[in-house]
Amino acid sequence: MKRNSSDRLKNPALLLSDRQPAEPLHPGILKKSLIYSNQHLTKQIEKNNKHIQTLKAVLSFLESFPQLMTPEVRALVSPSLGTTVNYDFELNLVHQIHKYICKSKYFTLEIELNSLSNQSISYHEKIPVELKLFTSEDTPKMITQTMHGLKIIKGQELTSLTYNMNRNKFTGRMKVQIREVSSHFINGTLNLVIAPGNQCDYSIRPIVLKDLVVKAKEKACERLREFF
Repeated sequence: MKRNSSDRLKNPALLLSDRQPAEPLHPGILKKSLIYSNQHLTKQIEKNNKHIQTLKAVLSFLESFPQLMTPEVRALVSPSLGTTVNYDFELNLVHQIHKYICKSKYFTLEIELNSLSNQSISYHEKIPVELKLFTSEDTPKMITQTMHGLKIIKGQELTSLTYNMNRNKFTGRMKVQIREVSSHFINGTLNLVIAPGNQCDYSIRPIVLKDLVVKAKEKACERLREFF
């Protein structure tokens, strides 16, 4: 006897008996589905690992900013923020360097010590000096690492000035490389500072080279040097 729709509504058992059994999933289709899911998850894990490594590098980069400029150096870089200091000596560059620097090349800094007072230094002494990089923002911060967590200064960032009989001055040299482009930092420039070391007993005015531009390619630097 033919069942009508009202009979089905009155007797739920009839509804269940009318359903067709679901076809089992073919083993080949199930296998392909699992392989695809595994490949998708593997790719996602690789992407996440890359993101984690990038975040670690950025964190390390940010953690390289713990130190601020000393008041003396800040006074030279941003005179309005610092106080006037009376120095007995000053550091000077024998030859000025160009403000456009290639990050893949070393450059040499020749340093000399000039007197600003009647104070003298024994010829046998050594004057320790060190090179540091700072951001060019209103409150400059020292930079020690690249975006990839490497030391930003490569080469001779520490040296000692010794007495040069021919020039009758204390002199020294530094050969260094800056390993990060300045565009990664605030204002797109860097401040290079050569200052006496912590163990120096004399009041010495540091060298401050402001607004240096570090480019990735030497050709870009050469083009800029032609116009500036």
